[in-house]
Amino acid sequence: MRASLPHWYLRLKDSIASGIDLPLPEDWVEDCRRSMYANFISLSSKLAMLTGAPEDHDLPSKEW
Repeated sequence: MRASLPHWYLRLKDSIASGIDLPLPEDWVEDCRRSMYANFISLSSKLAMLTGAPEDHDLPSKEW
């Protein structure tokens, strides 16, 4: 199971478990953002395929 999780998640989980305080390093935040956006695109594509609706990958802002 651990091998299927994103590396940024495992590093975050290990850091929290060992008592390291946040804030997160910027590269972790960016990895998380990219992973979340990729998951959004994937889910959007699957939903469009299942419903026959056009794909809509527009987010209000990529600065979320």
